[in-house]
Amino acid sequence: MGMGRGAGSTALGLFQILLVFLCIFPSVTSPCKILKCNSEFWAATSGSHHVGTEEAPEFCTALRAYAHCTRRTARTCRGDLAYHSAVHGIEDLMVQHNCSKDGPTSQPPL
Repeated sequence: MGMGRGAGSTALGLFQILLVFLCIFPSVTSPCKILKCNSEFWAATSGSHHVGTEEAPEFCTALRAYAHCTRRTARTCRGDLAYHSAVHGIEDLMVQHNCSKDGPTSQPPL
């Protein structure tokens, strides 16, 4: 009986240490790569502050690549607010700029 009580406090201490570790290093707990997708999109569009009609094809290409990147990481990003915000933002931008879902995608920089 005494062994159960001692083991409980040890397990609680171990749990607290693990919780602190996971809070300090959140990337260990979240394999979601949405930040990589965001960075690739912003790098592809960093030169265009205002998308005019002449820049729309390049912007749509970058948006399709961004959407493809988010689809590749969808499984690991379930419940991630940044991921879901990006997906909805992409959909809105595709509609605003009259981009088709089919077509070429830009390749991420090597």
